[in-house]
Amino acid sequence: MDTLTDMITGYALAYLIIGGLVASIWWRWRGLKADARVLEQLEANAENGLEANSPRKSQNTQADPAQAR
Repeated sequence: MDTLTDMITGYALAYLIIGGLVASIWWRWRGLKADARVLEQLEANAENGLEANSPRKSQNTQADPAQAR
């Protein structure tokens, strides 16, 4: 009984799965680097008193109970 083809198929599948895992880790790492850059920019904006989405300060839309009297 010749099992060489089964062994080659098994090794090929194992390398394919391991390669997929390595590619997944690399892809996630790239995404995390991009997220870190965005967070650094947001932190720098916060230190300078700027908001990320709007050039003006957010306004409180709820009525102040002390002013309602």
